[in-house]
Amino acid sequence: MLILYTYERNDDGGIEAKDLEFELLDKRLLKLETMMGESHKNDVSKDDLRNVYRDINHISEDVSDLKNKINDMENYKSDLHVFKSKLSYIEKKAEKVDDLMLKYDRMKKCAFNNKICI
Repeated sequence: MLILYTYERNDDGGIEAKDLEFELLDKRLLKLETMMGESHKNDVSKDDLRNVYRDINHISEDVSDLKNKINDMENYKSDLHVFKSKLSYIEKKAEKVDDLMLKYDRMKKCAFNNKICI
């Protein structure tokens, strides 16, 4: 942002730097206030305040709900990690059971044919 300064003489005869951007904003604000009229500048009704407080309460409730949902998601993520670990353990046990079933089937076949299998 570029800020421009002008230099003017003040009442004491000294030179004073003025911020042009501030002056432009100040002029715009004055123009807006004039357009709105002085009577509306500080016009805030009790209903407006009640509405603002109601909205703040709703927003506060929404934030609280979001915090609870985030907490639930973090718990879900933790539970999911535990579930994945248990599933991995079960998969390894299932592979061992499959191997034992293959050995059992082979031994049963050998016994059926009256052979010795190792």
